[in-house]
Amino acid sequence: MLNGKLWGVAFASVIILLTGCFTGSGKGGDYNVGEEVAPPLGLSVGEKVTIRFAGIPTPPPPHEERVRDDGTIHPPYLNKPVTAEGLTPPQLQGKLQEAYVPRIFSTLSITVITEDRLFTINGEVIRSGRYPYVGETTAVEAISQAGGLTDFAKKRKISVIRGNGSQISFDYEKARRDSQFDPPIYPKDIIDVPRRLY
Repeated sequence: MLNGKLWGVAFASVIILLTGCFTGSGKGGDYNVGEEVAPPLGLSVGEKVTIRFAGIPTPPPPHEERVRDDGTIHPPYLNKPVTAEGLTPPQLQGKLQEAYVPRIFSTLSITVITEDRLFTINGEVIRSGRYPYVGETTAVEAISQAGGLTDFAKKRKISVIRGNGSQISFDYEKARRDSQFDPPIYPKDIIDVPRRLY
């Protein structure tokens, strides 16, 4: 009788342990939409911004500046500084467009680039390396920027290592079919595409 009870307790303990292994703690688990909290993507003090002008015969030269301690930048031809801290590059781009057109130029095209914002793709892609983060990007889109997967890529378990050290994985074909399984990519992320064994 006692041996039967002990056996039952031991069996239940094994089931609980196995269940814990399969559910995981979220670190290294498969990507599910809504589980992650997006990091802040706005510009921060000290971050370098490059503003490029185009769309007119003689555009101003590119303007490079780091976001000042008060959160502003001071682009050419503007009477007062522009708040940049907390804005994403596309938001700052729109704000500058409103400041320049039509008050200073009748037409002008503005591009904001932040060279410090990069993500990395390693492993079985055509062109591995570091890529500029220019706005909302998903893992599938990032892999496309790298020329796509090689024939040897293990598509079912591609890892994304976040800038804060956390890690998720996703199934590439599943992500291509349904965007809810396609994780967003942020600056400082590393996408690691493993090689299949056969």
